[in-house]
Amino acid sequence: FDSLEVFNDNPGWGYYNDDIPGGPPRGSNRHWVLGDWFNLLNRGYRYTAVGNSDSHTVYSSYCGWPRNFVASSTDDPAKIDVAEVADAIRHQRTFTSFGPFVTYTANGRPMGSDVVAKDGAVTLAIRVQAASWIDVDRIKIVVNGDVRETIAVPQTREVVRYDDTRAIDVSRDCWITLLVEGDDALAPIVHDNERPTRPLAVMNPVWVDADGGGWVSPWVQAQQFATAIKKENWRATYDSLAPHERGLLALAAAETPSPVAGDVIAAALGGELSTAMMAARAAERYRRAPVLDAVRDALDHADNAYLQVALIRALADQSGTNDERIVTFVESAPPETRERYGEELTRHLPGGFVREWAVIGYFPNDRGEGLRRTFGPEQGVDVSASYEGKQGKHVRWQPLTAGADGYLDLRQIGQSRSAYENAVAYAATQLRCEEAREIAYAVGTDDGCRVWLNGALVHDDPTRHGATPLQHVGRLKLRSGLNTLIIKVENGRSRFGLYFRILDNAVSESPLIRR
Repeated sequence: FDSLEVFNDNPGWGYYNDDIPGGPPRGSNRHWVLGDWFNLLNRGYRYTAVGNSDSHTVYSSYCGWPRNFVASSTDDPAKIDVAEVADAIRHQRTFTSFGPFVTYTANGRPMGSDVVAKDGAVTLAIRVQAASWIDVDRIKIVVNGDVRETIAVPQTREVVRYDDTRAIDVSRDCWITLLVEGDDALAPIVHDNERPTRPLAVMNPVWVDADGGGWVSPWVQAQQFATAIKKENWRATYDSLAPHERGLLALAAAETPSPVAGDVIAAALGGELSTAMMAARAAERYRRAPVLDAVRDALDHADNAYLQVALIRALADQSGTNDERIVTFVESAPPETRERYGEELTRHLPGGFVREWAVIGYFPNDRGEGLRRTFGPEQGVDVSASYEGKQGKHVRWQPLTAGADGYLDLRQIGQSRSAYENAVAYAATQLRCEEAREIAYAVGTDDGCRVWLNGALVHDDPTRHGATPLQHVGRLKLRSGLNTLIIKVENGRSRFGLYFRILDNAVSESPLIRR
């Protein structure tokens, strides 16, 4: 591909790091496309940043917010050459914006150019224009993914908001780009959605050759540092680097492998978020005991949920899924973290989903009261018994297999939609262990549920919601041998099912009905 969408839709999804709470509303959006673009640029890939209004309707997503401004040799629309436009996009002679119109040069060279530094610096000539109703508050100068300088824009509503130069010191080859931001939303011109539409612009980079010897990417520089670095001076080299460069050094040291890889990775794990995220990835590759200890220490002190997930991934790859801290983290993590990163966390947990179930349904759920009513199956599993279900129909236990992802779709019990809506169903299995033990488990249901173990109620959730694999994490006290587990699930409309996962390698499922 030639370009990367750093803005999507009127809210500009992709621009903000949605793995950092406290910013603009993030909804279900995850991760950070702008950061992905920075990382690709650091690896030497010259992909072009673009935006897309994703306008499937006229009103809900307005066309042209954001829009892309592409360099052209003509201002006559009839004479625009499509091939020239495509070439401009491939060579980064374009920028994407929610209003600010930005131009800049580096040592007189336009955006998308290769530039040679002069006397260890490059001079940026920056001009920002905007309509009177568009707010512009700051310009961020980004070098190799890190904000080198933030320029406050004078609070005027004149067309030209900023027109000045900035000298940026460069001691190594790098890339430089600009971000332009305004804090005041564009409403009512562009109406507010889940996230207000703000005046933002992302420029494409220039590539700065510091010594005239040809441009070398930050990643190749990190590999060179990792090869040449010595035990006695690694810290001085590490401290001279910016946060993204430190993370790259940790990755390169792990891949080389460098004799100081453990030292660099351990230091980077305690660095800024961008550094620590790359160090966690490096720790997955570098399987050495000191790094494992550093990962555990970083997990104890990390306050960002996605960094914690990355450290869990490194911990699992380093020590296997038997590390108790993985389960302990999932047990103590806030529900939002388990829901947001459940798919990634689930890959590294011990045990597995229960796949083979005995199920029975459907029973009435009039006025949402079915979860509290006793229909019989919760009092004990007799797979030969039948019960009176919805509309007087007699129902029996039958086998049902969960999908590969662990989800048991209770709509597959085999009746019509009218039967499984406003209904209750039961799923039962047996858990086998050689000795009595307390284990962690995870359950997620759509909608509410009640869970019994050996006849005792162990979990009660009357709320309505979709099912996620780690919705609720709790503990079960198992006796030696077989333990009967019953899950009662109520449904309002649409999806109807459950996940149940054992978080212990010493416990297995034993189906109540053999196929």
